Amino acid sequence: MNPVPHTVITNDNRPLKIVASGILDHCSPQDEDTAIPQRQIDLCHQWLSRATLKSPPQFNSFWVKHVVENWAGQEISNGALIVAAFEAGFEIAKPKDEAGPSVSIGLDSTDLREFDCGCGHP
Repeated sequence: MNPVPHTVITNDNRPLKIVASGILDHCSPQDEDTAIPQRQIDLCHQWLSRATLKSPPQFNSFWVKHVVENWAGQEISNGALIVAAFEAGFEIAKPKDEAGPSVSIGLDSTDLREFDCGCGHP
């Protein structure tokens, strides 16, 4: 049985289906590797509970997930961060014409600098 993807709503009211890698592309086959471990979502919630909401969304979820990984000391999926950010009330953006599995998240840059791993992400 295939896991059911999570759904988040963008700031322009579009639903996006989210799996572990990020946005589920309707052209890609869904398989058992798409499940998002609840433990990863919970860790993202812990980190996000100390973060500040900021608009407009400007930080790439894939980059932010690296910051959370550095803080948590373990792997976090892009999808876990997206789901947790949406559930925590952070604004999510994804231009309709932008490809890729990541979204932009509305975080304050101060929160990111505090836990940045220094790996050169934008």
